[in-house]
Amino acid sequence: MLKNQQFHPFEMAFCGLSGSGKSTLIQALLKKLTPHFKIGYIKHDAHKFEIDKPGKDTERAKASGANQVYINNSSNWASHGDKIEDRAFERYNFLLNDFVIIEGYKKSAIPKFIFVNGESPLQADQFENVIAVIGEKENCSYPGYTYYQRDQVDLIAKAMLKYWRDLQASVCLKGLILTGGRSSRMGSDKGALAYHGVNQIDYLQSLLNPHCEEVLVSCREDQAQHYFTENHQQLHDRFLGLGPSGGILSALQSDPNSAWLVIACDLPHLKETDLEQLIKNRDPFKMATTFENPEKGWPEPLCAIWEPHAYPRLLQYVGLGWPCPRKVLMNSNIKTIIPENKIALENANTPEDFSNAVNKIDGSVNHAN
Repeated sequence: MLKNQQFHPFEMAFCGLSGSGKSTLIQALLKKLTPHFKIGYIKHDAHKFEIDKPGKDTERAKASGANQVYINNSSNWASHGDKIEDRAFERYNFLLNDFVIIEGYKKSAIPKFIFVNGESPLQADQFENVIAVIGEKENCSYPGYTYYQRDQVDLIAKAMLKYWRDLQASVCLKGLILTGGRSSRMGSDKGALAYHGVNQIDYLQSLLNPHCEEVLVSCREDQAQHYFTENHQQLHDRFLGLGPSGGILSALQSDPNSAWLVIACDLPHLKETDLEQLIKNRDPFKMATTFENPEKGWPEPLCAIWEPHAYPRLLQYVGLGWPCPRKVLMNSNIKTIIPENKIALENANTPEDFSNAVNKIDGSVNHAN
């Protein structure tokens, strides 16, 4: 489903002859949608181009609310002076947007709206992945295609969002339990600890099963035969020495068309209601949906849903020598929510943490009884 994207998993092109109304419609769509979404705009120009010049399409797109504005031809790229370019590696990072609107690229596989003029028949076989046809006249008919009049901005915006939401619906959710750490501070493997009458891997599997198509345990090969992992479907790290980022990257690489609900094994207070809250608030337009740590105020990467388009973003940070998944989230387009369970993100890394967690859980159970 995400194999053919050119700039972003959620992208849409508007293609047609010069003067057909593409730019005017795009600017109207930006004004309608940018109060609710972060949108990038790319204009493909077959000739020499100017940018930032008053009256040009790029300047108008920026004024209409686009988050990023770029123009390119066969040999050059230029960007409108946007705020995110304080880091050179962000310059062409379209994943910082919820989706991207493109003007041109009619010969690409990008999903597209085709503009038609006058009585000219649509040559459908010239184009790939046509979503609908746009024209100036009312009540036109193009067999096999939905037709919109050029000024039907609301209907066209709804069609775009429906297309992307249908695309989202095809993304299955898988579960990943991270248990590949050395547990040096705990003195024993954290996945083997029992807070709820069973080892933590079995417990987390039981939480994830109702919500995920399948659940995998991320572990090292030397953990494969341990009693608490051997009966689980395993995913061995393909990216070594990167800590949690290695496990997340391995999952995204193993199935690049699925989203992954990632849970660390050192969260003893996590409940199924916490996962339900996370899933209910999931926003697939974002790179990830995660809880905000109530104490620290930062996003929690190890209790989060990572979308398929997180893969290149994580790789980018790893390549820069920044393998911390929290830093990736803090510098990316994500959705954060406040956990209703205030201790859901309290982790246990030492024997003292383990004892405190057991006492809290036992006290909670006794109080409930």
